[in-house]
Amino acid sequence: MGVKGFFGHDGFVVQAVQPAPGGKHRNHRAHRDHRERIRTHPWFSLCALCALCGFCDNGFFRRTERRSCGTGFQTVQSDARDTGFQPVPSHSLRTVAPPLRSVFRRLALPLALLLLSTCTGCFGPAPAGQFVQQAQRLHDGALASAVSTDPDLHDYIQMVGRRVGDAAHAVDPNRTHNSLYAAMEYHLALCPVPNIFTTGGAHIYLYNGLFQACKSEDELAAAIAHAFAHEMNLDVEHIDMRPDPTLPLNLVAWQFVIHRFTSRQEQRADQLAFDVYVKAGYDPNAFANLLDHLRDLYPSLQAPDRTPLMIRAQEARQRAQLASPAQRRPLPVADPKTFDSLRRQAASLKQPEPNTEAQVFLRAFPNCVLSGDTPDQQAAQEQLRPPAPAKRLEPS
Repeated sequence: MGVKGFFGHDGFVVQAVQPAPGGKHRNHRAHRDHRERIRTHPWFSLCALCALCGFCDNGFFRRTERRSCGTGFQTVQSDARDTGFQPVPSHSLRTVAPPLRSVFRRLALPLALLLLSTCTGCFGPAPAGQFVQQAQRLHDGALASAVSTDPDLHDYIQMVGRRVGDAAHAVDPNRTHNSLYAAMEYHLALCPVPNIFTTGGAHIYLYNGLFQACKSEDELAAAIAHAFAHEMNLDVEHIDMRPDPTLPLNLVAWQFVIHRFTSRQEQRADQLAFDVYVKAGYDPNAFANLLDHLRDLYPSLQAPDRTPLMIRAQEARQRAQLASPAQRRPLPVADPKTFDSLRRQAASLKQPEPNTEAQVFLRAFPNCVLSGDTPDQQAAQEQLRPPAPAKRLEPS
């Protein structure tokens, strides 16, 4: 015996259909078309759920059974022994629960959408393709030439970055469901500026100047987590930048200079980065150490639109006090002795010429960890600034 349903004047009607022994359904095509209309109706998922939850016992749905006879189908009341449901009350549906029927009609579509979202999941927005392509174009055309090719350093930075990326997916899988986050590449950029930067695609650039400022892997992971948080928040897509594939690379880099992250974006990145950092298994109390070291190195560097490093470090310590202590933290990728060795190895690398296109781009990018841009960055920004358009002389 099968079950079919239709929408009538009294709401959704569920019918149990049982053919006569040895017989077949009459008008099979009409029956199939009607069943397809019911299946594709937006309320169908809710009605199927309600039919299993027992609302029919309150008289909201009818349960009838149509048995085939010589001239067609005959409708009879369903028996609980046949269908598994309780029999329908004998009184009229219109007189039993009109308010109940009205309430369910109003809530049917919202509840069906809620059921659908629960089953399929609710993913956050994916990175826009035009920004990802712009970042890849900037990497292939310029920035790749300033990236370290040392295999030990490359593997180490990549392993720490992937550990942070896995933790980010555990913290918020809806925002990191896109394959771009799993394919993220973490580069050691040969630039002396203490900075880490992302261009909105599949590349995060850890500057060698910041690597030298890190005293432990915890501090290194804190910096990478901050950049990854910018990626998760899609901050590059919310700074009024308009990607243009025909724009020269120097003008693309200049767009990052004049459209830097806002103070609110930096604050949100710090908050999310801390959660990712702790999820990755690093010491919550060490997150603020990097900010303290940078403040000691650049005590007078403060832009009017940036939060001072001292305040950011205090906020990190407050989050650390509220963080639940981990029962057992995983070992770092590199022990302290190996970390110091890798950092010295990076310091011994030959620095490229400062006036190359890639170096000018990296230096000119706004600082994401300090409270302002260093003098070296400001000089590169002036070097990157496009010339003002010539004024047209009107004939006298």
